[in-house]
Amino acid sequence: MSTINYLLYKMPQVSPNLWLPTIHRQDANNPSNILWRKNGNKVTLVTPTPLHHIFANGDTSYQWIMYRAQDNIYPNGWYRIKDEPSVALIGDIETNLPGIMNSLTPIAEYDNLYAVPDDIAERVLCSHNKGGNLITGNAQVDVNTATLRGGNIHITGNANISNSTIRNYGYHESFPRVEDYTIRNSEVVLDRPGLLGSGSIVDSRLVRGAEVTNGSLSCDNATISTLAVRDSNVTVSGAKAELLVAENGADVTITGDVQLNRVSFEQGTFNISGSLSMASAVFMSGNLSAKINHPDHHDVYDRKGGRWITACPNNHVHYSLKDALNPPHSEYGNIRSFTDAAKVALGIAADIKFCKANVEQYCIAPNVHTNSDTCRCGLFFGLLLLGSQDAVAYFACAAGVDTLLSEVYSNIPKVTLEDKLYEDLDKVAKRRDEADMFDGFWRISTAPLGDDYYWDGDGCVKHLQNITGLTNIGVLTGETITP
Repeated sequence: MSTINYLLYKMPQVSPNLWLPTIHRQDANNPSNILWRKNGNKVTLVTPTPLHHIFANGDTSYQWIMYRAQDNIYPNGWYRIKDEPSVALIGDIETNLPGIMNSLTPIAEYDNLYAVPDDIAERVLCSHNKGGNLITGNAQVDVNTATLRGGNIHITGNANISNSTIRNYGYHESFPRVEDYTIRNSEVVLDRPGLLGSGSIVDSRLVRGAEVTNGSLSCDNATISTLAVRDSNVTVSGAKAELLVAENGADVTITGDVQLNRVSFEQGTFNISGSLSMASAVFMSGNLSAKINHPDHHDVYDRKGGRWITACPNNHVHYSLKDALNPPHSEYGNIRSFTDAAKVALGIAADIKFCKANVEQYCIAPNVHTNSDTCRCGLFFGLLLLGSQDAVAYFACAAGVDTLLSEVYSNIPKVTLEDKLYEDLDKVAKRRDEADMFDGFWRISTAPLGDDYYWDGDGCVKHLQNITGLTNIGVLTGETITP
């Protein structure tokens, strides 16, 4: 038996009055000769304060404790660890740390007391005295590969962690939790919030501030920082995100070489793939299915002026026609009116056009637009709001809706119509940085109205009704909209 640095002990009870077997001295020449402290260490002295409530409440979820074998008490009575790992509380040793018993050395004359190899103990314990790790429920931690040195990590539910580094910074009374998760080959850095619900993180690095509440998450070869998923479903595969927030029922799928920087999704369904980057966007409502290839897009963290990224609206985005006509109030962002929503929609399209990205799909009504896999209606959404007949005809054709424009546009191929709309977008892109660009283009687009420009959603609805003959213009995007 080598020198004992760490012990695993099955507690007879969970109580603040529990005394732990504590080594006072071990004979270096004869390791089996151990001098034990008469009374050992009281569990509340060996355990950091954040875990004391478990013993005070007599929580029976934890039956085992892993801790330092040596005396941790200064002569003056102050508790210290000093760069040594703290304790870990384990529910069921066979369930939570499968196979660990094969690596332990029983301590003679002590029941349920084992010496733990240094390498295993240092992976299971945390590296400071500000917290401890909790492992219970059906969670399985591979003691040969997992590293839980950040502390304050609560692993519960059906988590399966292997080949992973999980770290947490900061102390919070509510322990970060990894629950019902499979985490493989990953580094997870948690800062106070935790992971709740079901999900899988594979070949991934989840960094700092991760929070999933009542939702599901699947990450495959993803690097994510500051992730929050609340009441939403998120799947990230092959993508990088510095900030990805999905809440209030959003369903988000990001696949491919996609880089997101401070991009958030509030409500709706968003499926983004290809090779592209997006920054400074909050997709507030609507749906979007996008396949964009922009091989020369740069890392969003090194962008300057938005020129090296595919889309950077710096604002809230509405891809719901109903919400664009009358944007819901938000205390954040600058979208307060119909014109604001139209400008942002035009801005994103101008960004994508300016960077010369290849747009295979950019559809904001994939459930109702035929051939949505090649539909690019989202690029022309801003033009639709401006009353462009070409854009209206494009949406009507995509939705399979007959309008007063149908006969005029019936012989115009989709490709030709798209080329006409791209010419309009070129005008926007060329004047992208001009202060009056949007107002000037507005007047060009609304020329058929004469001098009566509409500046609100009701005006837009009435105009679209007049040129289409539709009572409900929402059929263009699969919505119900009347004045």
